[in-house]
Amino acid sequence: MELVPNVVDNCSIDLHGAEAKCLADNIVGMIFESHFDAWEFYKDYAKISGFSARRATTRKDAVGNVKAQEFCCSRAGFRKSKISDVDRQRAPRAITRIGCKAKVVVMSTNSNQWRISFSHTEHNHPLCPTNMRPFLRSNRKVTCADIAEARAMKTAGIRTSQIMNLFQQQSGGFHNVGFIKKDLYNAIQTYVDAELCDGDVNALIAYFDCKKEQDNGFFIQYSLDESLRLHNLFWCDSTSRSDYTCFGDIIAFDTTYKANAYGRPLMPIVGVNHHHQTIVFGIAILADETADTFEWVLRAFLEAMFNKTPISVVTDGDRAMQRAIKTVFPLARHRICSWHLSRNAQANIGDKKFTAAFSRCMSAWWTTTEFDREWRSVVKHFNIEDHPWVVEKDQTQHLWAQAYLTGHFFGNVRSTQRCESMNAVLAIVLNSKKTYIDFVRAIENAITDMRIKELKEDFVSAQTTPYPTTKLTDLEGSASELYTRASFGIFQTELQNETLYRLMEPIVEIGQSRTFHLTKYRDPSKIYEVVLNVITENLMCSCRKFETVGIPCCHQLHVLKLQDYSNLPQSLILHRWTKNAKLSAPSFIDFNVSPELKQMSRFASLRSMSSRLCYVASQTDETFRSAKDEIVRLTAEFDETCTFMASSSHTENKRNVQDPRRKPVKRKQNHKNQVPSSSRKYHCSFCNMEGHNKNTCPRLKLQLPTNSYGQTSTFFEEDDMEIPVPLNLFGP
Repeated sequence: MELVPNVVDNCSIDLHGAEAKCLADNIVGMIFESHFDAWEFYKDYAKISGFSARRATTRKDAVGNVKAQEFCCSRAGFRKSKISDVDRQRAPRAITRIGCKAKVVVMSTNSNQWRISFSHTEHNHPLCPTNMRPFLRSNRKVTCADIAEARAMKTAGIRTSQIMNLFQQQSGGFHNVGFIKKDLYNAIQTYVDAELCDGDVNALIAYFDCKKEQDNGFFIQYSLDESLRLHNLFWCDSTSRSDYTCFGDIIAFDTTYKANAYGRPLMPIVGVNHHHQTIVFGIAILADETADTFEWVLRAFLEAMFNKTPISVVTDGDRAMQRAIKTVFPLARHRICSWHLSRNAQANIGDKKFTAAFSRCMSAWWTTTEFDREWRSVVKHFNIEDHPWVVEKDQTQHLWAQAYLTGHFFGNVRSTQRCESMNAVLAIVLNSKKTYIDFVRAIENAITDMRIKELKEDFVSAQTTPYPTTKLTDLEGSASELYTRASFGIFQTELQNETLYRLMEPIVEIGQSRTFHLTKYRDPSKIYEVVLNVITENLMCSCRKFETVGIPCCHQLHVLKLQDYSNLPQSLILHRWTKNAKLSAPSFIDFNVSPELKQMSRFASLRSMSSRLCYVASQTDETFRSAKDEIVRLTAEFDETCTFMASSSHTENKRNVQDPRRKPVKRKQNHKNQVPSSSRKYHCSFCNMEGHNKNTCPRLKLQLPTNSYGQTSTFFEEDDMEIPVPLNLFGP
């Protein structure tokens, strides 16, 4: 992006008319240090004058060294007819070469310098005015700095058109940018093509290999099909593996997002951290959604997570997933997503009242006896005892009913919507044309956002104290120091609800145990039993909510109040919900930053530091020239160093993994010659009646008016055809 044009010796010179002609007459005999300097000078002169330049004839000696070079107007010469104009699919390009004679000739001297030996300044076409000069091709160039900045913004999900708008704002207008929007599109695509020169999958594997060098805990595993094409892919970084050691008791996964060039489903394996936020344990891109594929992914996941199996798994109920879970995680408890079940209930039964009643049965904290009674009542009320979907749900109640899942830890995770939330984030920045490398970078950005939110919650939990809402200040205060803010919010709700219960006398004491029977306010039929071991301080409640969620229930808290406890006993503290939940995690160092992003970070830092310099140096001509000369010197020095480092560090990718077959693009079908289906009903656009169109509409032929709804309410029959009769709205 050219903020200040570098034209000849003056950075802001803009010559017109006689001044440009005077400069042209004086350029013969000018000396340049290199062939490149002469070319840059002529481009600047062309921009000032209002035409575009290009290289023309090159003369070499016997050895092959360039001895003379012509620089001419881009409209010099004439177009050569390459192909016939018959049956062309595209319109021919506009004619730009019309035989213009304007040119200069530079020749090499004996002292390895270059001298302008000839100049012709007359053009046979009008020159561009000042406002059109940004479109001259020879002076349009997207610099490496522009490409680097554009790449950083593209990685952040900013569109190319928006990046161009930002460049225009930064440079003070379109005429100062130095290129047009099409140039920016081409430059970005050229970079992408160079990155994928060995194929999309090979570029992705090379990208992962680079991450493994930066992150010792990075894990990747993939499989190939018979034609050596990528089949399945799974990866995770050291932070995900470390999080799994702390929060790997619950996992959830789903396969719904397929917006990539190959139509492959994405399968994020997620969990819940101590702030009740979604964390990602691993990502898989699948070839299909069969049981064998799911089994391969789960085995790769198990290998990455040090063979530690989860105790609870939540999925969308896919049968292939269920078979894979039984094979790989035979001891894990499986739960079907409540959101998918509610949607299926509405799709199969089609009654919103039944869907509401089903959701209530699914999530209520009942005993199995209470659930069976209520479920039978709902099914009988809607008369759907023999419906196939209901029969199937009767056989799988242990996978979806809270009454049958109570007592097994699920951490309050009931659906796979945590996977859907990641898919929603990816849908913003991805489309069906994106490659795997785009896919992975978008996923990494989403994971980075999740980890930033977790870090923010760590800060809030460590640096703030929640406001107490009860009079049990000691018990509530100790819990606020122990739990994260999100977990304490759940605890605080249970502590407030404990006032709804009262003790039924007497307390039963047998040995070391004390048994408390509690009833709820205005609901004496429901009795909860809490058993306290006075030696181990272990509390067991008949509702079993603590075993299911991991937070003490209101019944247990009521007993603690009766026993004058000021702190929670250790038996009621689940470490995964506390502020120190990650202290026992392996000390992996998170190097989850690619070299490209590190380079962009350095670029942004230097740009920010130089902003003040640019502002101060632009105040006077003297400071401007001094800063400009120093920047030119440093740029030339660092450019040589970086070029040498890039050439010495180039490594060749020796992998030969073929890209998967791209999914076919759905093209719009041409229905012009297609015979309409007899089952389709067509309506007249004039009267909105069926059986005819506007051309054959009898009402239109009779020029009869329609009512406000395009239909009439009275008809008479004539020759077996219904003809609408207008209503007499205003009387006889």
